[in-house]
Amino acid sequence: MTRNEWLEEIEHTFQDEKFTATQIRYFRPDRFMKMAGRIEEFKSDCKICEVYFDEAEEVISRLKLEKGISEEAFYAYNSLFKRLTEHLRGKHKLVFPRHYSSLFTLIGILSGLVIWLVIWQFLGVKIDFPLDNKTMFLIFVFAGLSVGRLVGSRKDKKIQELNLRIY
Repeated sequence: MTRNEWLEEIEHTFQDEKFTATQIRYFRPDRFMKMAGRIEEFKSDCKICEVYFDEAEEVISRLKLEKGISEEAFYAYNSLFKRLTEHLRGKHKLVFPRHYSSLFTLIGILSGLVIWLVIWQFLGVKIDFPLDNKTMFLIFVFAGLSVGRLVGSRKDKKIQELNLRIY
């Protein structure tokens, strides 16, 4: 079975009418298909990916053959999804979409807060700022947020270009 046939089989499995819209949102087939493509890509070099590939084929065929979604099939799919995510993050060093944007935004906010605290603690009493402390606080935090978001977005763009995202 070629790569496209296997991914199409996964897609057709989730287009079946036995899945409700809520189940489709919970199953996240779009993410699963991208991760399945990644394990297929790595299976020649990674024995664990080869095992996960075989397990994914088994789980998808079980979902496809059942008339309704049994609890066992759902548990097997959900367990595989989590293990695939952990393996791709750990062994292959792939990251989630917008990982660095979120991380650097938090770092930027905290940096803006620390800079404001330092200025307020050491210079705030000696220098009269044209704005009150609350406004200065908001300016520094927003500046940190903006710089962090900008840096993180650039890093995420580079990660996407290098194809190092999980999905």
